[in-house]
Amino acid sequence: RSRSASAASGGETAEDRKKKRPGLGLFDSMRQTEAKSSIPPPRKPKPGLVVDLGKKVDIFGLRGASQYNGMEGRITAGPNEKGRWLVQLIYQGNMKELALQTENLQPKPPCGWELVAAGISMSTTEEDIARVFSKFGQVQHVKVTRDLNGLSKGVALIVMSHRDAAEKALNMVEVDICGIGVKLQWSTMVKQEMGLLKTREEEGKSMPTPASQAPVRRTFQEQHPDEVPDSATPIRAGQTVMVSGLKGQPQFNGATGVVQSVRADGRCEVLLEAKILALKPENLTVVEAGSAAGRDAPPTSGRRRFSEDAGTAQAHTILH
Repeated sequence: RSRSASAASGGETAEDRKKKRPGLGLFDSMRQTEAKSSIPPPRKPKPGLVVDLGKKVDIFGLRGASQYNGMEGRITAGPNEKGRWLVQLIYQGNMKELALQTENLQPKPPCGWELVAAGISMSTTEEDIARVFSKFGQVQHVKVTRDLNGLSKGVALIVMSHRDAAEKALNMVEVDICGIGVKLQWSTMVKQEMGLLKTREEEGKSMPTPASQAPVRRTFQEQHPDEVPDSATPIRAGQTVMVSGLKGQPQFNGATGVVQSVRADGRCEVLLEAKILALKPENLTVVEAGSAAGRDAPPTSGRRRFSEDAGTAQAHTILH
């Protein structure tokens, strides 16, 4: 009778208050809960030729399962409590997984033992190169770089199955490929993995930075596109200049020419005797128009091109 009386009067019963308590299994769509995963994030493999998770390896030195010696695999897990790594490989068309010790694994670069042969004949094919390198060991892959039209660029990438075979080819002064003596070298990726080539980050870390040479924020200011920056006498396109101080091409010292344009690196393209040279501003001296040197400057001639500026076509002269 009391429950019906409270319900009739509009009051809450003990059962209604129990349903409104939080944490009793009722779902609240307005409450935001953060999902926490118990799976740790994947660990990045160590750089370089080391035995680690995700690395390519060559298997060797097995006695009980010698049929796997010389095969290539990839480390998928490990090491376990016994120091063994789980290596996945393909043997006779089937996927195999072996638990191997570190001393039975030789790490290799992700691209394999890749060599670069530059200067080969344009008619040399992948089959010709594979036939030549088969005398050093097992050849895994050969690729001749080509352009969009299918023409050879004269560079080939050779991936040997094992390191000793690749090093045997590298020890040759030149390798004869279709009558042409070609020098070999490791590819860039192999050099980085072997520590023979530093990355930009490693070069930056290895070079100490004095306090006086600490990096500062660079500031930019707008300048004329045909003007040399930071120059006491700005050099612009169309000015007559005299060349001096050239060491590599001293025959042009004392000659006068006309500045055709100023490049983004600060060099000026100067027309001298039907030849354009890219010269530094410190090798140029502005010549007055009325002087004798200015009268000897080559004439400005060239073709015309048109570019739209604010809807108006303007003609510009391009000098050769």
